[in-house]
Amino acid sequence: MCNMEKSRNPKNIFVKECLFTALLILMQSKNFHEITVTELTKKAGVSRMAFYRNYETIEDIIIDYFNTTKLGINENNADKIMYLPNMILRTCEFFYANQELMNDLIHFHMTDLILNAIEAHFHSTFYLLLYSYGFQSDYEISALVGIFFKILIDWTKNGMTENIEQMSITIYDIMTKFDNY
Repeated sequence: MCNMEKSRNPKNIFVKECLFTALLILMQSKNFHEITVTELTKKAGVSRMAFYRNYETIEDIIIDYFNTTKLGINENNADKIMYLPNMILRTCEFFYANQELMNDLIHFHMTDLILNAIEAHFHSTFYLLLYSYGFQSDYEISALVGIFFKILIDWTKNGMTENIEQMSITIYDIMTKFDNY
């Protein structure tokens, strides 16, 4: 079975969901770097073999979650993201819905996973959208990724006191200020 078929297999999807949920639970009471595959699989109710069939490291669970969820862009709203404010809004909604995970990643100094996910999505899912808004070089997109990442991290650290719509407007306003330069 190829990787694409394996990833869509309902059994693998269920295993991945169990591992992700168990990881979130364990991260609430234990340092991420102290969590073992054995205790994770026990908490998830799956075998070590099931873990290694899907992942090489525990970090891969989070990376897979970011890749699978596409930071909030899915089949139900993909047609609406071809407008920059909607893309920003969907990503802010994703961060808000995953506030606990984001806080844990910040706490365990693992924000590089968030940065890498944002960068991957900007270079794939959002590339044409960003290009249509005038972001044409990889350096411009890298700068945009950095700004977007830093704002989302600061928002998370500040307890997400601003609502999703406020943050979306703030991010959009900052991004569009560069049109004037």
